Amino acid sequence: MHYKVITGFLLFIFLLPVHHSISAQITLKQTIRDEASMVMADPLGNIYWVNKGSLTKYDPAKKTTTHYTNRRFGDISMADVSDPLNIILYFRDFGEVILLDNHLSVKDPGRSSADVFVAEEPSLVCASRQEGFWAYFPLSTRLKRYDFRFEVTARSPVIQQLLPGLEEPVFMTESRNRVYLSDYYTGVAVFDKFGDYLFLINLTGLTRFQVLDNALVYLKNDKLKIFDFLLEEENVFLLPETGVKSAWVQGKKLILLNPEGIHIYELSQKIVP
Repeated sequence: MHYKVITGFLLFIFLLPVHHSISAQITLKQTIRDEASMVMADPLGNIYWVNKGSLTKYDPAKKTTTHYTNRRFGDISMADVSDPLNIILYFRDFGEVILLDNHLSVKDPGRSSADVFVAEEPSLVCASRQEGFWAYFPLSTRLKRYDFRFEVTARSPVIQQLLPGLEEPVFMTESRNRVYLSDYYTGVAVFDKFGDYLFLINLTGLTRFQVLDNALVYLKNDKLKIFDFLLEEENVFLLPETGVKSAWVQGKKLILLNPEGIHIYELSQKIVP
């Protein structure tokens, strides 16, 4: 795969919130010319992007790339790099979960996830801090947590009994031992590390987001919105470009994906306190 890195420019942008204002200096550090559908970063600062059935890892310090490609299971529908030693990929068309190490080499769990998901395939998958991953099953409306041997270690009650308005969750992630399950019309349901329901965040229409402390960070109309669900305050971060397809905040780093490629910005301060 070919990519091109370009050094960039310096500009100023402003955080225009609902309740208070924050300004930040932002510098375009690198541009990577490559096609992708989503972009993300791990806690070590490595940047990843997905393109159909491929995952690419980029180390900004060493300026090296590593690739993983799977042509057997179609497109990657979900990638979770929150644990860089145990990267989770989900190929929904085939109900296949693939585990990768930090070199993007496949880890052998001893059996195929497709053999585990015989009765029902999950629609969503995300990594778990409890050495495994979560899966959401839409027919039974349950969450199940699996270890890396694909054994069930926790499960939720029937979620539709708790949230009758639940229709079709579209995204799921875990942060600080809480699972965030986003239903487009109902909001974001939050569960503890055992799968027990905690509360509902009344924020609808979210198809992808990050959880940073008590804030949901998501992209909407070329703006980065930061919603503190405890204070119920929303700040709006105006992005320095248009046509953004995916965004990721990593400390003082802002990573944007647009049709031209991936832009890596450096911020003078964190936009999420």
